[in-house]
Amino acid sequence: MEDGSANGARLSKAVVFGNSRPSTQVAHTRTPAQKATLRTLIRTYQERYPGIVIRGHRDWPKVQKACPSFDVAAWIKEGMPA
Repeated sequence: MEDGSANGARLSKAVVFGNSRPSTQVAHTRTPAQKATLRTLIRTYQERYPGIVIRGHRDWPKVQKACPSFDVAAWIKEGMPA
């Protein structure tokens, strides 16, 4: 869980998808099953931790990576479409 502060609690989940070879090329490789599982996980955390901030690895300060190859916040805002 992340409350947006520098010292906030963090809950991390690793999900393997999103990059093609070579890893510098971004690709949307999430399967429908992976999207459904991620959607369920996010909704569970949102219910359990109201106000939670959910980010992709690339969205953390000082991280220079493309993963998870999509804009997590935008996907959530759009209702986490399939």
